[in-house]
Amino acid sequence: QNTSGEITAEATYEGSTYDGSADIAIAESDVIPTEVYFNPESASFAGSDTVTVDLMMETDSPMLSWKIELGFQPTRVSCVDVEILGTNGIFGSAANRLITDLEWDNTNGLILMGAAGQADGFEGVSDTGILARIKFIALVADPASDLVFTNDPLEIYNFPVSNPAVKAIFVNTTNGQITE
Repeated sequence: QNTSGEITAEATYEGSTYDGSADIAIAESDVIPTEVYFNPESASFAGSDTVTVDLMMETDSPMLSWKIELGFQPTRVSCVDVEILGTNGIFGSAANRLITDLEWDNTNGLILMGAAGQADGFEGVSDTGILARIKFIALVADPASDLVFTNDPLEIYNFPVSNPAVKAIFVNTTNGQITE
């Protein structure tokens, strides 16, 4: 995780422009860990034609919106369904779930998904829960495929993504796997 950096700012006041920069440092104790992972971490077809994995999140930081891209081996498996969960997902009934992105590309092995929680007074969710449920079918006799996060860093925010004053949440990820 990046715990230091530089901020550059420019301000205009009564016709004059002021430039400046400052070094910043974030103490490890100030970083609230958020984990994004697959459940199960290693999913098996085990004689079935399909396998389902849940994309999970554990966070103590009030999350309002997320956007995640996943990669898989499209010559071995094909995505047949992605469900961004509403009341049974991480947002529960605390907010209306607005799906912002939902598409998959079986030619290139990519899944793009995202959602935001919206309701009067909703200040985010700090919990463990399911972001999305993803279903795959096997295309070959040995359908082993890695499931990898392809956008780095993940776009997890504690303000809506469309708000220009967004604050990203630091995220640790664990890639998954589909096995025979």
